[in-house]
Amino acid sequence: MLLTRCFKVDNVPCQIDEGLFLGSVGAASNKSELKSLNITHILTVANTLDPAHPNDFTYKVIEVTDKADTNIAQHFDECFNFIDETKRLGVVSWFTAFWEDPEEDQSTKGL
Repeated sequence: MLLTRCFKVDNVPCQIDEGLFLGSVGAASNKSELKSLNITHILTVANTLDPAHPNDFTYKVIEVTDKADTNIAQHFDECFNFIDETKRLGVVSWFTAFWEDPEEDQSTKGL
């Protein structure tokens, strides 16, 4: 349900810096919008989100579990290096992360 809502409601990226956009899973799947913004590289931080268009964009996927005790800081350097490299190349990059609804009871997921 949450994923479906993201695709329908939140499918437009936000520019946060020159050559760098931030957005949801819905926006990351909006191929026509990504192409219109000249986005070529996509950084995904999630553990359940496969690249939506692997033949059209260069992806860097950081596998991170959505739990309160997850140490996401251990991945910052890898993320920053990817972003810095895209800026050095002069291409436009995209960052997306997917967190599950904290209100959803994980024990009943999929029921």
